[in-house]
Amino acid sequence: MEYKNFLECDMDSVCEFILDNHRNNQQVVSMYTFSRMVSERLRGNIETGIACIADGKVVGVITAITANKQNYWAIGVLYVDEEYRNKGIAKSLVEELEKSIAENCHSNFKVNISVNKSNEPIAKVFDYKDYLVEGCIKGLVSEDDMVIMGKIRQVV
Repeated sequence: MEYKNFLECDMDSVCEFILDNHRNNQQVVSMYTFSRMVSERLRGNIETGIACIADGKVVGVITAITANKQNYWAIGVLYVDEEYRNKGIAKSLVEELEKSIAENCHSNFKVNISVNKSNEPIAKVFDYKDYLVEGCIKGLVSEDDMVIMGKIRQVV
């Protein structure tokens, strides 16, 4: 398996992978329908992403975006193809994303993610990577409750 920054990837393939796995999430669809727009966000340092490539295809991705370029990042998409789960890919994607942000920020930064409370496997990934629970957003039903997790990374 190989981990590549989105800038080193075929963005059409990356966007196709994201869209194929998020068709019912209109926010994600709106952000990844046009690979050229994604490339512009990447070059403008307001978005970053890492793809996991295996068997010649994209099998996992993680994206993060910043609105103000002030070292605050929010993870937007973290997805690993079902066939490739439970192989440490999600943990590696998080690690590679943090490295990518560190290379661009050259200073301390913070990463946040909101995780559906019922999605225990992904919450465990971020707990393992030393993200702390910072709060909870209640949904109309308990299955919609979201946990906000964050991590401040010191750049040495």
